[in-house]
Amino acid sequence: MDLGYAETEIICPNFMYDINWKIAGIGGMGAMGVGAMFSKFAHRSGYFVSDYSEYNSIIKGGHNDFQVRVTSDKNYVTSKLLQVLLSLDENSYKLLAKTLSSEVGFLICDWAMIKDKSLVNPEHVIDVPFSMINKEKGGDEIMKNIIGMGASIAVVGGDINICKELIKEQFGRKGDEVVNKNNELLQAGFDYVIQKFAAPVQLFQNKYGVMKAVEYKPEMHLIAGNEAIAIGALDAGIGYYAAYPMTPASSLLHYFAPLASKYNLVVKHAEDEIAAINSAIGASFGGARAMTASAGGGFSLMVEGLGLAAITEMPIVIAVITRPGPATGLPTWTDQGDLRFIIHASQGEFLRVVFTPGDPLECFELTKKAFELSEKYQIPIIINSDKYLAEGHWSCQFTYSPSVTKRNGLISQTALDRIEKYERYADTVSGVSPRSLPGMKGGVHLANSDEHDFYGLSDETSEMRQTQMKKRYDKKLNRIVDELPSLNIYGDHASKNVLVCFGSTKNVAL
Repeated sequence: MDLGYAETEIICPNFMYDINWKIAGIGGMGAMGVGAMFSKFAHRSGYFVSDYSEYNSIIKGGHNDFQVRVTSDKNYVTSKLLQVLLSLDENSYKLLAKTLSSEVGFLICDWAMIKDKSLVNPEHVIDVPFSMINKEKGGDEIMKNIIGMGASIAVVGGDINICKELIKEQFGRKGDEVVNKNNELLQAGFDYVIQKFAAPVQLFQNKYGVMKAVEYKPEMHLIAGNEAIAIGALDAGIGYYAAYPMTPASSLLHYFAPLASKYNLVVKHAEDEIAAINSAIGASFGGARAMTASAGGGFSLMVEGLGLAAITEMPIVIAVITRPGPATGLPTWTDQGDLRFIIHASQGEFLRVVFTPGDPLECFELTKKAFELSEKYQIPIIINSDKYLAEGHWSCQFTYSPSVTKRNGLISQTALDRIEKYERYADTVSGVSPRSLPGMKGGVHLANSDEHDFYGLSDETSEMRQTQMKKRYDKKLNRIVDELPSLNIYGDHASKNVLVCFGSTKNVAL
């Protein structure tokens, strides 16, 4: 196919319209790190970004890729159709060549390393000899990815200095030598494409625009769903977080851990999911706003603890970040199959709230709301997300300023002093019983996992059972429904057709 480079009139728009860029390679080649860097590079260039990574559940090897969509206007999801594919190995080329746009789509690779050259028109290839350049510049083998990053910036017409700042941020702790070497290889990849492939680069930019000359938007954040959940928890005044690592919930633990001392937060890497939820319930009993998280498999182990939180009326927030099951399933892929399980989990029946955020902004807002309502109504609240939302990043806008949050549902010492016999599980009009904390004078009670009376002592009479069930469920339900966020409705409200979805599929619908 003749692309007609010589005859093409070059009238480059001064901003990028809409492109999908992807880097792919074997696990351990650094595709994920450079993918995240390209996403940040596009964001800091002033564009709207959505990204998503795919990887196998093995430590090293297998196919990894990282995709970034860059647009001048807000976008919600990435697309399978690629305008740029940076392939670091032949297997990635074979897997993804068919996703390149046949109109104007370019493959960046070391063409000499590709045996089967029939999958892509050679005129669509930006041939960059990664190994040769890397050897000439004295870089490590893994640094081929940063050469590809430089080549990509040249193709999209970006400002390479923005990327050099990102390299300094990412590798600065390793010293100037590492930063300078990465910058040298980045520049080498950039210069090689500018010098050798001026015509196809001009064609690409004529079609899609140039990724510079757009003012950076400092109010916009590039953030993943799990990061937004963590920030929402910090904003709500979380005091204790416990978890056992399980993809795709693990990044919550990674995010919280270094912030523990800064926010007066206890972070516990528990020995398993049972210990995680039980210790969170204990922290809640002690007065902390507590949270735990896992994937569906880990939540399965937490279910008895979920019931314990319910019958003891202990506030707790649980994040369930879904991946495909059953059993271990597909540990690093996305799925929404756990919602019915989450709604009905545990023996017996009790009141719970399940939030299903659809984007990072909702992750932030609903997590904050979860802590407030959980404490006010003394119930467990579950945030159900999925791997796509948890690990993907989006450009979004919200304000975040951790502050002292008003506590709900706690009885004061003054009020306790006026009570002759304190009843922790008293049958109140609202269904919310007065809650004391350990150490408060006159607030001694038993938090009993058996059905119990108003003091917490075991009681198996039908009268007390009915009273406590009605108090824990009916009375609270009648009040909490008025405080739940309303459903979001998009588009024409008078339309005869309605598409109903939950969670991250909202982005696909939009």
